[in-house]
Amino acid sequence: MTNHSRKIENYLAGEMLPEEIQSFELELKLNTQLSKEFNLSLEIDEMINEDEDILSFRNQLREIHDRKSSSSTKIFSLRDFNRRWYYAAASITLLIMISGMLYLIIPKDYSNERLFSMYYNTEKVLNVSRSADNQLLDALIKYQQKEFSEAARLFEAILREDEKNIVIRFYSGIAYIETQYYNDAIVAFKKILEGEDNLYTEHASWFLGLTYLRINETEKAISAFDNILRDSGNYYHAQAEDIYTKLTKRN
Repeated sequence: MTNHSRKIENYLAGEMLPEEIQSFELELKLNTQLSKEFNLSLEIDEMINEDEDILSFRNQLREIHDRKSSSSTKIFSLRDFNRRWYYAAASITLLIMISGMLYLIIPKDYSNERLFSMYYNTEKVLNVSRSADNQLLDALIKYQQKEFSEAARLFEAILREDEKNIVIRFYSGIAYIETQYYNDAIVAFKKILEGEDNLYTEHASWFLGLTYLRINETEKAISAFDNILRDSGNYYHAQAEDIYTKLTKRN
């Protein structure tokens, strides 16, 4: 495949002359491969920006949580206490009524396969450097085109030369899930979690739990989601809490 990375880089950075821009945009309409690489570059940039926002927001949540945890307990008057007790009692009564209704209307037959289908979503995890080489770009294009067997093969080739590549390790795990090589996926995610904390640690922990769920290793799945719940700032905390509740209530 022809590598258009430098040309795309210059175009997106605004480093082309007017006649070069015109020529590039014309080629973009005619060259299918260039168009694929260009669209992939745009998506990668978008995900990089989203990940930076996520990290900033997560840090803010942790700071708020820490401030609340360290704040001193306020002393209320008896009148305030009675009022708050009344509101609390009323709220508890309402919650009990709602819980009873939900118990009757919410389906309880959450099989592992159904839960996996409900929560498995890989659309928001793409995050790699735009300055990718030919081999990596080929692999990512195959991944985006959902040619997961070929993507997995290319990811494996990259990892043989660069076994510490966390990004490729993670996407190989997803490709293994898609091709039903679940044990290989588990190995990939575990290797990420064994290393230093990084941007893919939370993704790996979440998909590890889902993979265990997919192969009916329920106790291991529960343990994986419980680990996520121990970090209130985890990106998957709300989803993990939801699926953990369904699993433990069912069991």
